[in-house]
Amino acid sequence: MLGYGMPELLFILALALIVFGPQKLPEVARTIGKALANLRQAADDFRNMVEEEARAEVEKNRLEKEGGNRLNTEVTAVYNTGTEKDSPGSCSDKGT
Repeated sequence: MLGYGMPELLFILALALIVFGPQKLPEVARTIGKALANLRQAADDFRNMVEEEARAEVEKNRLEKEGGNRLNTEVTAVYNTGTEKDSPGSCSDKGT
């Protein structure tokens, strides 16, 4: 628990009781608890956003690499056959 032992926590509690008094202490504790919960939620949201962006970047790189490999395979196939009339989308004159 952040390196605080039982004696340290009791000292902090006694000091807070003296400073804020018994009537205000629950309200102060509640406010601190809500602030910590909001801080934790913001940190979780930030971490999730960074992880999502990292995953998207990895996927983008993978798709770019895969697309490049597919293009290289098609170019190599056309080059090896010496003609592109067998490849889809070619503009060869088959009717004349």
